[in-house]
Amino acid sequence: MTQLQGSINADGLVPGDTCFFLTGDYTALLNVLGVQGTQVAPVVFMAAPGQIPVFTGSDAVDVGNWYSVDSTDPGFLNPAVYKLALDSLGLSDIFNLYDDRASQTMAREPNAGWYRSCRMTDTSLKSTDLALTGIDWNGANLVVRYANWGYAIRDTVVYNGDSLEYSGINGYYDGQDWGLYLQNKLEALDSAGEWHVADADGSNPILYYYPFSAGPPPNVRISVRNRHGLQTTQHRPLRVA
Repeated sequence: MTQLQGSINADGLVPGDTCFFLTGDYTALLNVLGVQGTQVAPVVFMAAPGQIPVFTGSDAVDVGNWYSVDSTDPGFLNPAVYKLALDSLGLSDIFNLYDDRASQTMAREPNAGWYRSCRMTDTSLKSTDLALTGIDWNGANLVVRYANWGYAIRDTVVYNGDSLEYSGINGYYDGQDWGLYLQNKLEALDSAGEWHVADADGSNPILYYYPFSAGPPPNVRISVRNRHGLQTTQHRPLRVA
């Protein structure tokens, strides 16, 4: 991608040009902010004939970077869980984790489906399901449906047994038995395909992942929040074919 970006910067793309991509994984940002076509002669980005380019926006993790959990890790972790130090990759957090090109799930409870709220206001809710988890949800993320047309993600400010308090949700509707789940807590990492970043804001961020098969996962890729395949602006006649 660096070589391609250099070619675009040096030679430029003019109306009517086509930029062909060869087979491969394209992981970095391609900046085409300076490229502009016209309505009758757009600049086209497409696969070369017979080629299969893949814009992953993610980087492969070397299988040798993974370590099995040990006595330095919380005892509740399944021995099948693996970990890696994110600072060794120059990262402190990730946006998503892919295993064999499939997006995996941030550790959550319940693992599938929803808990149900029995009472909800704009800043708090109560659910008898919460107490059954045995997890202290302070600091976790709450994902909750608050109306037929939307859901919200909020940091959990206060957790107390069967209730949560959080920053306000405008336009909520009470009394609808809304669904909810909680995520971003290491204690919730209990199923294959789940991942969690511990100490993301600290000096030793660790990525934990529960792979589908025994041994270090060989086909994991990770992405960060501010990476995209193509960066452009609106109202510039470009076409991705």
